[in-house]
Amino acid sequence: ELTAPLLATAQAERLDQEEAQYQREYSEFKRQQLELDDELKSVENQMRYAQMQLDKLKKTNVFNATFHIWHSGQFGTINNFRLGRLPSVPVEWNEINAAWGQTVLLLHALANKMGLKFQRYRLVP
Repeated sequence: ELTAPLLATAQAERLDQEEAQYQREYSEFKRQQLELDDELKSVENQMRYAQMQLDKLKKTNVFNATFHIWHSGQFGTINNFRLGRLPSVPVEWNEINAAWGQTVLLLHALANKMGLKFQRYRLVP
């Protein structure tokens, strides 16, 4: 038969074991919480970066970024291809053809964006 002091000692040991088990579980949960907090911060940073990139892209005019329209001397240019030739300034036909191909591609893209349909002509970019 167990005496009161032995019973108290057994109970104290059991409580010590339970306390140690709870402490281990608490430590494990705390570690998991810290890992999840780190992961959450990482995802939030990735979302912030993606949102900044999206905002930047929304402000980018895709036509300006894709089709550089300018001039070179007396010639209009698109993506650095000259759009014509002069008797005094010969331009190779493959360059002129490339320039007009870029022009048709731009016109086709703009027409599609604006929902325009040509009645008498068909663009072949």
